[in-house]
Amino acid sequence: MYPLWQLPYSLPGIHWQRRTRLWLGLSRVDGVQSCSNRSSSTVIRAVWEQPIHLPANALDIRPRTDLYRETLLFQGPRFQRIETVFALERQGDESGTTVVGMTPTDAAVGQRAFASPANQHLILGDPFLRDALLQSAALLIPQDTALPTGVRRWDIYPRPETFTESGAVYARTRLESLEDKAVQTTVRCFDPAGVVHENLDGYHLKILAHHDEYPTVEDLVCPDSRDARQLREVLCRLADRYRIEIPDIEHNLSCSIHR
Repeated sequence: MYPLWQLPYSLPGIHWQRRTRLWLGLSRVDGVQSCSNRSSSTVIRAVWEQPIHLPANALDIRPRTDLYRETLLFQGPRFQRIETVFALERQGDESGTTVVGMTPTDAAVGQRAFASPANQHLILGDPFLRDALLQSAALLIPQDTALPTGVRRWDIYPRPETFTESGAVYARTRLESLEDKAVQTTVRCFDPAGVVHENLDGYHLKILAHHDEYPTVEDLVCPDSRDARQLREVLCRLADRYRIEIPDIEHNLSCSIHR
């Protein structure tokens, strides 16, 4: 029996070309007999896809202000791991793709996750990074408030020798279907070489509410038109209140003017 803490990263002696039946369970922890019940799991050879190619340039989106806000990604500071957006587009009403870069894992992640030192050894890795994988789907439906309801299959592959926990990591998320209030996506987590480390197939979300006033995908990528429209509406309300005429106004986006 393999120790539970070795799974799914280290399975010595298993021939990955075939499906293998494996019994999982805990035998002893710190000398105490525990967990006599056993459960079965099926280990399947990791099917490596073609490497994912990262777009050369990132989009002019600043996640800390453009994405992490009350009306889109409402996660707290520890969970705000998306730091770059390389692609964001909708291909029709029921499909779309986004590629994001995420803050690498550091040595203190266990301390941030759990106060007790006894709980700071993370069996399956960085929980905040995994939460960011789930967050990425929200970028494809920014006018909807949605929450995850399940993942049909989540594969975590053995890390290659060249992988380092502190290395850069990315996610490509695709919208597979959107019917009524049910959203289905797939997520691929990969490294700078394009090698896939995790697959989320059948990642489902349920839409709780739709907001016409929230920005669309196009607005997130190119906010000029929406910003100009909102500015015009505010100025028109003020002009009506104070009975003044406003001049013609041209609006352009200028980034980082306060630096």
